[in-house]
Amino acid sequence: MKRNQNDEVQGMIPVGIYHFLRSKHQIVLRDKKQNISEKETELLILINQNNHRMVRIKEILEKLSHENDNFLGRSLDIFRTRLGKYLKKNDRIKFDSVRGLGFKVEYSDH
Repeated sequence: MKRNQNDEVQGMIPVGIYHFLRSKHQIVLRDKKQNISEKETELLILINQNNHRMVRIKEILEKLSHENDNFLGRSLDIFRTRLGKYLKKNDRIKFDSVRGLGFKVEYSDH
C-alpha cells in the first residue's frame, strides 16, 4: 500500500499491512483493532517517520517526555516490545535494538 498524504491528514497511517489510527491510538488489521497507549502511539509515530533508520534513545526520550527521563528510559524497551507484539502478524516488520544506542524498524508498505 502506498503512503497517501490524505491518509496521514485523516490520521490513518499505513504501517506495513496495518493501519495506524493516530487519533484513536489504535493499530488496525482488517477488522481487528488493538488499542495502544499514548506513549506507544508517540513511539510508533517516531519510528514510522524513521523507517529503515536508527532512532537514538536520547531522541526518543526527548520526543516522548520532552526531557531525558530515567524512568521512561527503562520503560522504552517495554513499549518497543509491546509494539512488536501488536505488529507481529506482519513478518516484514523488523524491530532491532542497537544496545545502548537506539532502535531501528524496517518495513515495506506492501
